[in-house]
Amino acid sequence: MVKNGKTTSAAEEAAEKHRLPDLVVFIISLVLALGLWVYVAAGETGTFEAVIADVEININNSGKRVLEQSAKTVDVTVVGKRGAVEKLTAADIGAYADASDKDTGRFTLPVTVVLPDGVSAAVKAKSVDYISVMLGEITKKTIPVQAYIANFNTDGNYELGVNEAHFSTDEITIEGAEADVEKVSKAMVRLSLGHVVDSVTATGELFLADENGNEIVNNDIILSHRTVDVEIPLYTTKFVPLAVDFLHGLYNSKNADIKVDPPRIELRGTKSDLAAIEKIVVCTIDEKREDFETRTAGFSLPQGVTSVNGINSAKVTLKHIGTSVREVVCPIQVNNPNNLSYTLASLTINITLRGDTQYLSYMSSDRITAMVDLSQLGVITGKSIAAVKISIAEPYTGYVWELGDYSVTVNIK
Repeated sequence: MVKNGKTTSAAEEAAEKHRLPDLVVFIISLVLALGLWVYVAAGETGTFEAVIADVEININNSGKRVLEQSAKTVDVTVVGKRGAVEKLTAADIGAYADASDKDTGRFTLPVTVVLPDGVSAAVKAKSVDYISVMLGEITKKTIPVQAYIANFNTDGNYELGVNEAHFSTDEITIEGAEADVEKVSKAMVRLSLGHVVDSVTATGELFLADENGNEIVNNDIILSHRTVDVEIPLYTTKFVPLAVDFLHGLYNSKNADIKVDPPRIELRGTKSDLAAIEKIVVCTIDEKREDFETRTAGFSLPQGVTSVNGINSAKVTLKHIGTSVREVVCPIQVNNPNNLSYTLASLTINITLRGDTQYLSYMSSDRITAMVDLSQLGVITGKSIAAVKISIAEPYTGYVWELGDYSVTVNIK
């Protein structure tokens, strides 16, 4: 083939045809590369806008406590180079309201936003331009803890001792603005008990209240305790007899008539406490040392139990039945296991006996033992007072007994 005055072969013509598309592809690739470079360059250096949300607003103050703050965060619109703007986070941006020249009270303050140094961006807008801030003095106060029972019911003769509740802590400390703290009179634990059948043990959350019991809601007041454990007794009443005990068991219904006035009292206490009480012993009578007609005996009650009518003493009357008193002179016997040398101030002793009249008439010195035990005196020389122990022979024991205590002077040589 002849082309441009030259003769070309078929192979040369085929190669020429392939070179033309390659050139087109190269030109297109070059254009695309230039476009991509322009796009990237424009993204890094061109203007870009983004909203950075929830930037914390700090308060620069004069040492007063921030009691209220109308907004805690601000959304910031930032414009600048894409690369710089896209790297910003809420933690990178500073937002504050300046109250350094303010005292106590409520103030409206402008919100200032600051971007990090060297960032190619600027603040275009912010969601909060001003905030309201309450500044105040901080004070502490100790207040008592009380129970507030939302609802409850009981059966029969029961009473819930709300005013006698026992708390794991009887008082707490609150801290806050002086004006707020002064309004608070007490902390109360709210309990909803429903049907109560016994004393209550529970844990409840505290709320603040004024002197009239009205709840005070103030999240700025700090409590030293948020919850307390509480025990509330459930009280009931019970009549129990008043009685006397005997030291030696010598009095009985056949030889003594003993009356207690009043014969019974009404007690107030928890169900479990009263269940354990069958009687109240007003006194213990020593039949060998006490011989009276009437005496007043004061008595105490178990802890947590009280007398409904405030009775804490009773009159005890003793009347002997079929017994009488007799004196018998007895020789003094001596137990001397250590073979001490001694003399007694008297070899006999007068003993006063009480007992059933018919048995008492048979009593003589040979049925009574009056014993001095010198083993109790050790090796001390000189005069000592030694007890004389009285024993009644069978079968009179329990029917006849001595009245009073006895002793004799012993001289150890």
